[in-house]
Amino acid sequence: MSISNFLLPRFQYTCDDFDVINLSQWGGDCKDNLTKFDKELQARWVAAMAAGHFRYTLCGIKTRVLPGDFGIVAQLNERRAVERRKPASFDCINQPFDPDQFNFTKIKPHEVLFTINSKNDSNRNLIIINVSPLEYYHVLLVPRVDACLPQVLTEYSLLLAIEMLLLSSQMGFQVGFNSLCAMASVNQLHFHAYYIDQPLLVQQPMDLKPVNDVVYETVDHPARGFVLQLFGQSLLTFARNIYRTVAVLQQHQIAHNLFLTRGPVLKQEDSDDITVRAFLWPRKSLYGAKSDIGHGGFNVATCELAGHVPTYTKKCYESLTEGIVMRKWSEVSLPPNEFDSLKKEIRDAVL
Repeated sequence: MSISNFLLPRFQYTCDDFDVINLSQWGGDCKDNLTKFDKELQARWVAAMAAGHFRYTLCGIKTRVLPGDFGIVAQLNERRAVERRKPASFDCINQPFDPDQFNFTKIKPHEVLFTINSKNDSNRNLIIINVSPLEYYHVLLVPRVDACLPQVLTEYSLLLAIEMLLLSSQMGFQVGFNSLCAMASVNQLHFHAYYIDQPLLVQQPMDLKPVNDVVYETVDHPARGFVLQLFGQSLLTFARNIYRTVAVLQQHQIAHNLFLTRGPVLKQEDSDDITVRAFLWPRKSLYGAKSDIGHGGFNVATCELAGHVPTYTKKCYESLTEGIVMRKWSEVSLPPNEFDSLKKEIRDAVL
């Protein structure tokens, strides 16, 4: 029976619920400053784990920070590689939604934590558990689930994902998106969201070069990408500018990964002001179905490009170095001529 036939718990919010001031850093007291959203998500996630609704527990997860300049966070999660749902196969990034394939209208009602909407929004957006979690409180945001949208970013979904990020007080709350042919495993519009206790590369001060007044490009990341920030813009304008950047990639059928996080205002790292950052990496397409073992024990998707690298074998976890990760980042990056061509289009498309 479709979940559309079930009455689901509801979480409704207004802009007054956005936490842009009382942010908790990593460390001892970060759990003492949870918002209503944090408490609701975490309590329902823990209850779902206790009820046995996940494919495995996270008891054996190991974490270490790799020596080097980037502070890459490596984790060992052996069970995800063998116990997760088999990923679908894709041959283009704008592949239509296929109702015969697995999608989020087919999940069990107990996998839904709650629906999430702003006060004046009548769409049914779901927060569901990822039954094969990377981290504690790993969930999926499924915008407009009943519309059965393919895994293609929209302006509405971007605004919803940014607002969800702002509903948390935790600097470790992260939101990511993988397009088709960029490690997405389900062709229905969704974002990943999870909490991590270590600061990531994308939250640190970094060298950037302006593309225009709104968009920057990364300088010291081996996978070249674009960066935007909320600072100086309204939420709607920020979401719209991300969408316009993504639309250039979609038009050219270029696979991409997106990561939303919090960090110091760009180019003002000596300031105490914190903003939302959006990292967008155009990349070489991966055709067919992804393998969670990957080449060398890990894949490169949104969280890996952000500096969080889950590994699926003990050998990979113990032998992993910053140099190995950097080479993998570089391998998926677009050739310089293709990236520079995109940059010119984005400069004109995003004002």
